[in-house]
Amino acid sequence: MHPQLVFGKKFFSALVYKKVGQRQQLEVSTTISNILLLHTGRILKFHLYIPQNLPLLYTDLWIKIITNSGISKLELFNKPLIPYKMPSYLFSCLELTHLSLSNCILKPPRRFKGFRKLIHVNLESVKITADISFGTQLEALILEKCTGIENLGCQFKYNNNLRTLEIMDSEKIDCQWFECTKKLKVLGLRLYRESSNSRKEVISLDKLLGNLPEISGLHIYGFSLQCSESGASVLKRLKTMEKMHTLSLSCAGFCDLV
Repeated sequence: MHPQLVFGKKFFSALVYKKVGQRQQLEVSTTISNILLLHTGRILKFHLYIPQNLPLLYTDLWIKIITNSGISKLELFNKPLIPYKMPSYLFSCLELTHLSLSNCILKPPRRFKGFRKLIHVNLESVKITADISFGTQLEALILEKCTGIENLGCQFKYNNNLRTLEIMDSEKIDCQWFECTKKLKVLGLRLYRESSNSRKEVISLDKLLGNLPEISGLHIYGFSLQCSESGASVLKRLKTMEKMHTLSLSCAGFCDLV
């Protein structure tokens, strides 16, 4: 059977939106369950778009099935107002390499030590409620409108393999993370616009650049930057960094730089 199963927006537009009654909507969920239960062989990719009017009664079952099928790429976009709490089955996906989640809650088991093969994680409007590491193989971590990101501290160890890190409109960032980001090539930081502590969000540019010897793309928005040099000297320094190809700064304050 086909190793990629995609239940996307088009799929539900054709089926779910025409089902007015709750019973008819449940029939759609049952159909997906049957497809998964009858599927043989590995499921390399599972893409699920959950529309607002679809009950989540069977979602846990679907996740359980795919975790036993050698899943390597999981994409789950939850559109209902209530966040979907990812079941513990997710953390037993030993072959998982790509993970994309939207409007979910992540709470790993206490003994969870991290994924073995995960290289790309994209989280949007995800709440992280306990310490979590996505593993030492992770190369790209993208966070947008996420909460509880302080629980990601164990991800930033000296043996991490991150090449791309983007944190946008999420909670306060721990600048100590950047002490372990020597391999980063792309860094994007955007301050949460509605944060009441925006004035306290200060980044030391000296320390940041010192911890990013491989950086080629740097994008910082909304933060206050501290630097021991004048604004003109900083610009000159940034322009002479051989590996820097893309630079974008829009800061709340930065020496005499305008």
